[in-house]
Amino acid sequence: MAKKTKLQSLHTEIQSSDRNKVYKALKDLRKHGTRDSIPLLIDMIVNTDEPMLYDEAIKILNDLKDKESTELIVEAIQKPGNEAEIITLLQVIWQAGLKVDKHLRFLADTALKGDTMVAFECLTIIQHMEDAIEDEEVFDIIADLREAVLRKHENEQIIEMIIQELNERVIG
Repeated sequence: MAKKTKLQSLHTEIQSSDRNKVYKALKDLRKHGTRDSIPLLIDMIVNTDEPMLYDEAIKILNDLKDKESTELIVEAIQKPGNEAEIITLLQVIWQAGLKVDKHLRFLADTALKGDTMVAFECLTIIQHMEDAIEDEEVFDIIADLREAVLRKHENEQIIEMIIQELNERVIG
């Protein structure tokens, strides 16, 4: 019970208007945070204009121990209003080594919709995957990516590298 109260207190302090209180809460959150803290950290990244708070929130996300929290980051990337932080949030996925095997369609679609840097981050995530690809949909994903290359997609070279990486992981 004491841990839950401490966490609730930290979550409240993170939303404070006192920058020093927020920074201290972020430092404590590094030790006591849970998966429930992730949306607050993402909100901090998206909404703060304080570089020190922004950097600390990213450091915490990059050090996530919960490798199953990918869904929360993916949801944040897809959320309207978070477009300016897509690259940062994609970087969190690979920096923290989050599991992405169930998010290959999302990564392919994001690479196709985004600019060159977004596509490059998607490639980097796929290159750093530790999980085996067991999703049968991967063949449909590769076909969609090949079609984009045939249509001379603006990120054609990166898309080709994503196709190659996916093929190598499927073949073994």
